[in-house]
Amino acid sequence: MLNLTASQICTIVNGKLSGSQSVRIIHRVAFDTRQIHHAHEVMFVAMPGKNRDGHNYIRKAWNAGVRCFLIQHDVPENEFPDATFIHTADSLKGLQDLAAYHRSLFDIPVIGITGSNGKTIVKEWLYQMLSPAIDIAKSPKSYNSQLGVPMSIFTLRPENEMAIFEAGISQKGEMETLEKMIRPTIGILTYMGAAHSQGFESKAAKIEEKLLLFKECDVVIYHRKGANHDIFRKMYPDKKALTWAVDEEADIIFHLDSLKGHHAIVSVNTGNARVSLNIPFSDEIYLHNTFTCIAYLHCAGYDMPTIQSMLTNLKPLAMRLELKTGLFNSVLINDTYNSDINSIALAFAAARKEAGKHKMIFIVSDFEFSENHTHNDYDILVELINEFLPAWLIGVGENIRRIASRINKNIRTLFYHDTDSLLQGIDITIVRDHVVLLKGARKFGFEDVVEKLEQRAHEAELEINLSALQHNLLQYRSLIGPTTKMMVMIKASAYGSGSVEVARILQHQGVDYLAVAYMDEGIDLRKAGITLPIMVMNSGLDFIDRMVEYDLEPEIYAPAQLKTLVNYCQANHEYMKCHLKLDTGMHRLGFTRDELPFVRELLQDNVYLDIVSIFTHLAGSGESLFDEYTHYQARYFEEMVSSLSTALNIRPMKHILNSSGIARFPRYQYEMVRLGIGIYGFDPSGFVSDLHNVMTLKARISRIKRIPPGSTVGYDRRWKAETESTIATVSIGYADGLRRSAGNGHWHILIQDQPAPIVGSICMDMTMVDVTHIEGVQEGDEAVIFGPVNKADALAKVFDTIPYEVFTGISNRVKRTYILE
Repeated sequence: MLNLTASQICTIVNGKLSGSQSVRIIHRVAFDTRQIHHAHEVMFVAMPGKNRDGHNYIRKAWNAGVRCFLIQHDVPENEFPDATFIHTADSLKGLQDLAAYHRSLFDIPVIGITGSNGKTIVKEWLYQMLSPAIDIAKSPKSYNSQLGVPMSIFTLRPENEMAIFEAGISQKGEMETLEKMIRPTIGILTYMGAAHSQGFESKAAKIEEKLLLFKECDVVIYHRKGANHDIFRKMYPDKKALTWAVDEEADIIFHLDSLKGHHAIVSVNTGNARVSLNIPFSDEIYLHNTFTCIAYLHCAGYDMPTIQSMLTNLKPLAMRLELKTGLFNSVLINDTYNSDINSIALAFAAARKEAGKHKMIFIVSDFEFSENHTHNDYDILVELINEFLPAWLIGVGENIRRIASRINKNIRTLFYHDTDSLLQGIDITIVRDHVVLLKGARKFGFEDVVEKLEQRAHEAELEINLSALQHNLLQYRSLIGPTTKMMVMIKASAYGSGSVEVARILQHQGVDYLAVAYMDEGIDLRKAGITLPIMVMNSGLDFIDRMVEYDLEPEIYAPAQLKTLVNYCQANHEYMKCHLKLDTGMHRLGFTRDELPFVRELLQDNVYLDIVSIFTHLAGSGESLFDEYTHYQARYFEEMVSSLSTALNIRPMKHILNSSGIARFPRYQYEMVRLGIGIYGFDPSGFVSDLHNVMTLKARISRIKRIPPGSTVGYDRRWKAETESTIATVSIGYADGLRRSAGNGHWHILIQDQPAPIVGSICMDMTMVDVTHIEGVQEGDEAVIFGPVNKADALAKVFDTIPYEVFTGISNRVKRTYILE
């Protein structure tokens, strides 16, 4: 949090000032236009990058309200009225100099963490254990590079009592720059890999470079193993150190007494005493990082009972590994939660734990480039692969091929240029009896690899026509004004159709906002490359850090939720966009009029929350019977919004209309509307014509039988053949979403474009239909449960429900396929 004028910044970075000579105060910096909040307080730093040049985004930043720019290339200043430009020879170095200045203003303990792996875990765990009692600044996410470190340091605020910053390097000479910015007083060296890295002539040279971070530290904490200790003592013969080891000589000696489920019982010998600790992890990687944290806590003066209390509430970093049954008795671990290098050791450890005595195969793609991370990801990857020793390493991409010569000779390797080459060239029998870990950047589409290797037997399929979806979007766009924005609801996996694929089409079509029900849905979209703003409707009170990490915008609908969010943002110095929901008569979620004073008081001096929109939900917009109530809700909404906007001096977007309301109440379009079920081809109001069918549920005929008169079909013998009949068994049942209420003649399935009535009770996985009247019917024929002819809204009436429930009730085991005509 800065408090400087452009002129002062110019002096600090040794730059040259031009443009407007405004004395506006700069409080924060941004190098990405997506990071811009409270634009009038922001300085945008334009840097040439590997994939893009920040100078090309100056106009976008200026349009967002930024008026101060740190640049290293000339720009047409006359095109940016009221803007101030600070010219430097190197804008990154200027940013680093500014960070070093900001760090110099704080005389507090600063922990500097470096190492090959585990930096982020140790940082987050120390924060978890210490922050309840100490106000701590820390590196966001894994910001530890030449760019990430200065952005971390700018989080320092006057109230901070301590800071914890990561430092990562990829080549010689980088740590000196990071040390000048961080200036740690306490050093922690985490896990160092077994092999030397490219960019260094030896492993010892890499350790020496990392240890430069600690040249001004009062004490340094590290694992006394390998060359660490000898190199440290050679560089710093008189510096205080606290070492730890497992069953070897060190200042703190750990001994693993036993493993009990997910817990480890560990003896700790500090020289003066020997105590037992219960650690809530049993995984080797987690234990290693826990030992580092315990060593720091001991060094900081905490006694062992206090440390045990801290450990009890320690939580692992968020991570999701998806297990699937693979071909040839294999197990697939699909790691799609986090492609960050910091998670790869945990993924490898999880694979080894799952494998037990079985062999492992690692399928790994090129890493995606990130400005916030160092470039030694492949060095760490080599070290970890050689440590975990899978039977096979299968690499996908042009960059990962370069590590082939550095892989242990006992590991068999295959490399492919891209995913298509892998799919076409791999002998899938090599997965037999193996545990297969797939860890790939999203652009490589490893979902296709999973599909090829996954054991599949179910033949039901939900076909989503994306062309029809685009058509419906255009129909609704024609009903709104040219300046009215469009938010599309893709909650519940886009009403069962698959949120990622639908989101990609919507992004391509230029919609303004997406809305999901839960945070996990938003994270999946971000991981799939969706960059549109995303509102999370049921954001709850937990995992706010994940919302921040994935740039998700919560819907705020309750006092406790708002208070929790404000407290989190203040404690972590995080800026978030959010959406306030008001209760105008739905009586479900939202702030009531009586709660508005609380909202105003909490947000009056807020600098962290950007209220992007205020909205409400109409209770009966699709029914003319409730039109008077709809008008009442709109008036009530306008009064509440006016009260908040005036008190807080904000001008957020307003939105109130859903699919039905868009067609029936154009006067209430305001700045944005929310399109839901309408985009999938159903208008509850009946006012929108020419909507196309988007979703078609299909299955296959598994078996055909001829049965004599008097024979019964299905459980409880609910249907009896009056004549000789031909009965087809279709591969879909109530576990897939076809409810039992559609059985015994209440619904028909289309086979060869002819209706075949359901006979007997619908089973869990199968449904029987009478195909006596259909000539030439064969096993394997397609069966349409609902689609353009036998529509889902008619099936909804059979279910005594609405189309929403028909779509969202389609089981996840039903395969989704997409067509674009």
